[in-house]
Amino acid sequence: MLCLTLYLVNEKSEFLSLSKLPNNGSFDKIREAVSKLKSRYVHLNLMHSSSKEGHQKLRDILCNLISPSTVFDNISEEEENLVKNSWFNENLNKIQMETILHCLKSRELALIHGPPGTGKTTTIVELILQHARLHPRSKILCCAPSNTAVDNIAEKLINRTDPIPIVCVGHPARMSESVLCR
Repeated sequence: MLCLTLYLVNEKSEFLSLSKLPNNGSFDKIREAVSKLKSRYVHLNLMHSSSKEGHQKLRDILCNLISPSTVFDNISEEEENLVKNSWFNENLNKIQMETILHCLKSRELALIHGPPGTGKTTTIVELILQHARLHPRSKILCCAPSNTAVDNIAEKLINRTDPIPIVCVGHPARMSESVLCR
């Protein structure tokens, strides 16, 4: 069985941690996707770290062959302090900051999930910027269930005074004009 820890924000902006998906429909879709991934791409090496071992571990986690680590030590104390003392967006709330730190500390995988309007896009943009600062030569894959969601993230990254280089892949008819023009 697929087991993920979700970090959610409820209507009262309270930070909740759950160890299952919000409903069976979501779980069934993820289980089906993992099953397809396992059957088709078990020999695929995914780009996660520079070592082959890192590729294989991430692949095994995504294929539900092993569980992700529960140890959160992927950044040093110095890097954590750098992030804590220099947010790109100074309007982040405490939960968004904790979520970003949790994601940065995660060894293999982190998931941000929540209802509309809770600041997921803002959190993801800050996470991308912080990760790019800590690991300037790394590549980040950002995907979402809709083109609009990815376009919103891309627009926030593009419209910065110090934009980071991005590549958007998608059908031009379904991408926002501001992202296409970049």
